[in-house]
Amino acid sequence: MRVSFRDNTFKNLTSLQSVNPEQDEISCICWGDYDKVLFSRLNCLLKEGGFKTCFLIGEYILTAVETGQLTCWNKNGEQIFELDAGNNLTVLADNDPAEFYCATAGKENPIKLWDMRAQKCFWEAKNVRPDNLMLRVPIWDTSVKFLHDSHCIVSATKRHQIRIYDPKTQRRPVKEIEWLEDPLSALELAMNNMHIYVGNTKGEMGMFDVRGKIRKYKGNAGCITGIVGSKFWPYLACCSTDRFVRLYKMEAKEPLRKVGLYKPFLLKKSLVVKFVSRFIAKVL
Repeated sequence: MRVSFRDNTFKNLTSLQSVNPEQDEISCICWGDYDKVLFSRLNCLLKEGGFKTCFLIGEYILTAVETGQLTCWNKNGEQIFELDAGNNLTVLADNDPAEFYCATAGKENPIKLWDMRAQKCFWEAKNVRPDNLMLRVPIWDTSVKFLHDSHCIVSATKRHQIRIYDPKTQRRPVKEIEWLEDPLSALELAMNNMHIYVGNTKGEMGMFDVRGKIRKYKGNAGCITGIVGSKFWPYLACCSTDRFVRLYKMEAKEPLRKVGLYKPFLLKKSLVVKFVSRFIAKVL
């Protein structure tokens, strides 16, 4: 789907008449280069469990499924190798493709860093200390990102926490921020390494400066399913289950533009936004 914030319009890139929702639903998606996209459909089964993420890493395709199989493929569809990242996998995040590093996490599945060249896990996060009642804190990361030009990691959790890890110093978070009371459902980093953008299941979106400042964005209703920031312009796009895609200027709290998609497109967490020009984005 192509969304234009300039005209407040959207256009389907494929015909909906031939789509079977039970088979053709896109379960995960990523960009190959500027004009190519890689995606998995619901009826395409690799191993067991649903697809969580896929992306290109160098000349290879990396996929992850819920049961923990982390698989590397060549572009002819031939399996190169497979690793076990643990059950209940919910997140696969890529770093700079030239470095062949990635991160995985999930429900009761701590964050792990993987070296795809060596085909092994070289770092695993340690759970935070028990709470003030001395109860164990459950592990459930919903999103993980690498800080730009760094091996440091930012994660969002079901327990409304933002955590920053530095694998070079320790296994527990070096910084933790709690925000409101609802599970965090989306996480993004943009132009500035100091700024972290998160959304929760209630439709609230905020910007956090690791130095302590907070900005809350307005206008969303319902669970935020995806946030994407431009690397070249100070703009941020997000979508939620109210079926609107909104464009924000990073310094402003109110949405700059919004486009309503009056079909159930945005109910699933399979949003990819690519800024084609200043006010045009592709949403898939």
